[in-house]
Parts: sequence; structure tokens; C-alpha cells
Amino acid sequence: MTTEIETLKKEVKKHGANPQDLLRLGQTHLSGGDYKQARVKFRIALLYNPRLASKVALLYESILDVDPGNINARLSLADLHLYLGEVEGAISELEEILDIASGRSDVYNILGKLYLKQGDIDSAITVIESAFSASVKDTSLTEMLAGAYMEKDRVNDAISLYKGLVAADQGNKNYLRVLGELQGRVDLIDDAANSFYSMLALDPTSSTEVMHKLEDLKKKQPNNIHVKEVLADVYLKAIQPSLASAELEEIVSMDNGRLDKVILKFRELLDKYPDEQSTLKAMARALTHKGAYSEAVDAYGKLMKHGDQYIDEALSGFKDVLLKYPGQVHAHESLGDTYLKLGRVEEALLEYLEVLKLSGGAAKTIIDKCLKIEKENPNMILVREVLGQ
Repeated sequence: MTTEIETLKKEVKKHGANPQDLLRLGQTHLSGGDYKQARVKFRIALLYNPRLASKVALLYESILDVDPGNINARLSLADLHLYLGEVEGAISELEEILDIASGRSDVYNILGKLYLKQGDIDSAITVIESAFSASVKDTSLTEMLAGAYMEKDRVNDAISLYKGLVAADQGNKNYLRVLGELQGRVDLIDDAANSFYSMLALDPTSSTEVMHKLEDLKKKQPNNIHVKEVLADVYLKAIQPSLASAELEEIVSMDNGRLDKVILKFRELLDKYPDEQSTLKAMARALTHKGAYSEAVDAYGKLMKHGDQYIDEALSGFKDVLLKYPGQVHAHESLGDTYLKLGRVEEALLEYLEVLKLSGGAAKTIIDKCLKIEKENPNMILVREVLGQ
């Protein structure tokens, strides 16, 4: 056999690409079971003389007549059909192989792809589902079947497959992306948010992509609290504290029961971004809502340190605290200090007077402030009244 092959090679080299010599060389490889080399020689021969296709097919048929179960010969013949553009012939051979050996995942893969290429989605689904029934599964088949399900709008079936893919390959960000998109299509919004968030856990650099996907989910369900919570966390990771604060405030406005959890998130934000004004404002409002008035007053005080543009907001905050709890000493004193800063001395003194009425322990501090006011305003009667108190 080896001698014959070498002789034919010499003939090909001597006479150039002679199709008949190539055909004989391919036949020799085919008879010897070297199907890869046979395919190569047949292809070259057909390139020079396409009319030899029927002769090549007969050579394969002669092999299969003797050994119908020769899978490798059938695979080689299927490949020849594909080379010639004879898709139906290739499909027929591949189906024959599966009748002989139903456990060939490679054949299911090829057959499924051929059906999909022809646009025969139903046949692709049937053949791959039969593979699964025969316990033949691999990633490629699963992805192919999921894609076919999507083409037929069987989204829940595709979701089930992608859940399996994610479980089998937990480090695959693309599987999570597709799963999240599918879940979003059928309004499994909470599940979609979790899938997208898992992408971020795998790849912190994907924060922008995840953020946009969650924002799209929020557009679909603007009042979905879970999406808002996940989005706030992503904003935090994406160094967008103001956006995170806005989401957290929306959550509290929708569900007061989450107030404590939201305040913890505000603390986390301020630990990382202590000078973030939007978070300070949101934190102060949340603390007021919770009834943690003294801490709320402190938050408004910190806010004012970032510029006079926040004074009006702080004043409003102090008044809001006092509206809810008129006996809040710290709020009265802070309101008085703010009035004093604005030159509204009489209003400041009235607040200091309230402090004294509520807490004798604050007397020394208030006296020091009033003495300073008296020094600057020696004829002011109100300051003497406060000192007298």
C-alpha cells in the first residue's frame, strides 16, 4: 500500500495536478482507511475536474456496501457532500451515522448547525433534543439549542438551558449576560438584575455595562425596589455616589420598612466618600425620617461646611427636625448658630432661649455665645433677656 501511494505521488509530481492520478491516490487512501488524506486528494481532483464527483461517490459507496457501519467513511462522505454544496446528502449521511451510533456528540453538532444554516429551526431542535434524550450533552449543543429556542420564542426553555450553562461554568460572564437578557425579555426582572450583578462580581471592570443593563431594567419596571437596590450597589462600585444616593432615597419613599437598611448603605457611602454632599443630604433626610434627630442635625451641619450654598437646605432641615420634635435641643442650637452666621441675630437669640428652656446643661455654651453677641450689639435688649434667663 505504501509503495502504491508513493508511486502515485510521483505521478502527480511528474505530470502536475492530474485529476485522474489524484483520484487514484485518493482511492488508495480510502481503501487503506486514511480518510483524511482521501478527502484531501478527492477535493484537489474535484477542483480540477468537478465531473469526477460521481466517481468519488461510487468509491465511497463501494466501501459502505462492504461495511455499512463504517462511521469514519460516512463522515468523510458527508464532508465531501458539503464540499460539493450538497447539504441534503451530508444530512442523510449524518443521520445514518446517528442510527448506527447515537452517542456521537460531534455528529449532533454538525447536523444541528446544518439545519440552522438551512433555516430549519424545528429540525435543529428535534435533533439536539434527541441528543439530550440519548444523554449526549455538551456546551456547544446546549448553546445551539438555546439559540434555536430563542428563534422560536421559547424564551423560558432557553433560560433553563442557560441556567445550566451558568451552573457548569460559573466564571463565564457571557452566559450571565445572555441569561440576564433572556430573563428581562419575559419580565423576570429580579432574576435579570441578579444575573447582571453576578457579571460584576466576576469582572469589576464591567461596572459600566452592568449599570446600563440595570438602568434598562429600571425603565421596564420603574418601581421595582430590588432593581433599585442592586443598581445603587452598582453605582457605588462604579464610583457614582450621587446616583447611588438618589436610588436609595427612592427606595425609602416607596418602602419605609427598608429605612434602616438604606441608612446603613448611606453610612457605607459616606465611609468611602465623606465629602459627598448629595449623600449627606439624603442621609440627613433619612435620619430625620427615622427619628434619629441629633444625628440628622449633625449631617446638616457637615453639609454646611461644604459651602454657603447649602445653608438654606440646612435651615430647612433643622426646622423639619423641630417640626417633628420641638424639644430637640441640638436642632434649636444649630438653627440659632446658622441664623447668627447669616446676621439674623434676634432669630438666633430666640433659638438660644429655647435651648435654655429645654436644657439647663447648655447654659454655659449659650452664655458664651450671648456675651459675644452683646459685645457686638450693646444696646440689644433681647440678648440681655436671654442672659437673664
